[in-house]
Amino acid sequence: MSWKYTPDHAGVAAYLTSDPSLHALLYARAQSAVGVGAALAPHRTGRLARSGHVEYDGIGGFHHDRMQFSVVFDVPYAAAATFPGHRAYLEAVKAAIEGGV
Repeated sequence: MSWKYTPDHAGVAAYLTSDPSLHALLYARAQSAVGVGAALAPHRTGRLARSGHVEYDGIGGFHHDRMQFSVVFDVPYAAAATFPGHRAYLEAVKAAIEGGV
């Protein structure tokens, strides 16, 4: 007897777009990344660290087929404080999202 795998595309699509446990997991990982980013942010006034939050972007991804969250630090100088010469900062935030730190 031979078994053939038949993918359940509708089930996978439903999981990636609307599963409450996946939503909670993704939110928790993004929130963890906010914590990492806040801890590593320059602390001249603390405004950058305090501005961190998670935004649910709805259904996104390249094919618009999965839930998407953004980790946002939204003071006016956030890009200037984090990008030039601070690749390690961004890599730490990315690692928190991907690894569930």
